[in-house]
Amino acid sequence: MLAFPAVAADADSGWQRLALLDKAQRVNLYFWNGQARSGTILHLDSDGLTLVTGKGATPLKKEDIAKVVKVSRPQGAKWGSLVGFGIGVPLGVSYTKELVHHPKSSDYGAGIAFVGALWAGIGAGIGAAVGKESAIYRADAAKRPAPVRSGDH
Repeated sequence: MLAFPAVAADADSGWQRLALLDKAQRVNLYFWNGQARSGTILHLDSDGLTLVTGKGATPLKKEDIAKVVKVSRPQGAKWGSLVGFGIGVPLGVSYTKELVHHPKSSDYGAGIAFVGALWAGIGAGIGAAVGKESAIYRADAAKRPAPVRSGDH
């Protein structure tokens, strides 16, 4: 029984942390109805927030929001480049073996480095485009609004 007030307090402090975000910080909002939206937060209060997207500003109620995550492009690029390099080096080894018939020559190492760097760049681009999410706010599931049945409204 003591865990429930702590969960609610954590959810409220998570909502307050949204105010600390940089105004240009992109966020993804996930709603209880399964929909999602991306944008930046223009205004925040205890009842909800205003999200700015490419279509304009939209006021949203806190009770409808299940989760808010911030999207970090540099983190995604870092991990993407590491994964890309990890894929590129083995490909570079096999590709360079076909081109250079003397594995001990300096061209062999240069070929591996080139293909590894090429794939690292591809991975960084993909990682930056996708980004990395980290949750800032998670609503308390006990406060989830009851679904509206067709005869109730």
